[in-house]
Amino acid sequence: MYDLAVILSHHWIRDKEVFGHERLRVQLAANLILAGATATRPGALIGKLLYQHLDFQLFPPLPGEQRPRVVLKVNLTHIKRSGGASDPKQFAFREDDMLLYDPLIPVMALAFADDAFANTIKDPDAIYQLVVPANADRLRLPWKDEWLGRPVFRTIEPSPQGTKVADQKALSYLQERKHLMRLGRSVGLEKTLEWYDLRRGSGKKLNGTSAQSQQARP
Repeated sequence: MYDLAVILSHHWIRDKEVFGHERLRVQLAANLILAGATATRPGALIGKLLYQHLDFQLFPPLPGEQRPRVVLKVNLTHIKRSGGASDPKQFAFREDDMLLYDPLIPVMALAFADDAFANTIKDPDAIYQLVVPANADRLRLPWKDEWLGRPVFRTIEPSPQGTKVADQKALSYLQERKHLMRLGRSVGLEKTLEWYDLRRGSGKKLNGTSAQSQQARP
């Protein structure tokens, strides 16, 4: 089972790879965290995740705190059961004390780079200064209409000014697989690192935790 913390730490701190665009580095981190946390096949994320599948929500601060709590809901609509039938799932992520594992950070960074938030939200300060109305339990952060149907993880393409991020073209599974395999070699893994390894490792860990919880019940 691969240690996601080791892979992410190497990715951010020790990896010397020069990406065609730094967005690719951020996207790989986001995909690593989401794939590990949801134990879903890569096809449900890479090339399929649109802005309309993401929902940032603010909740009132905890007692004694002033900053609102941020939650990211991820709607994966391309998950399939073993028989091939569609089985969409929803996952919710809160801010993690271990920043390395926090998917909100890279996803929010991509959204800010795209200027995808509505209501002139341009940076984290604009989010944390918002106040959840007293008559509501949460506050949703909408996307600009033109971004709803666009892929979150996108490829790069040449332009007269140099390499740029494509406006509409999604990052392909093969592209991200190459990035993952190269990262695995950079970490020093003997076996080729595949997305399935992260999915299988996460699934075993989740199933083990679930089994332990069931055994602990009276």
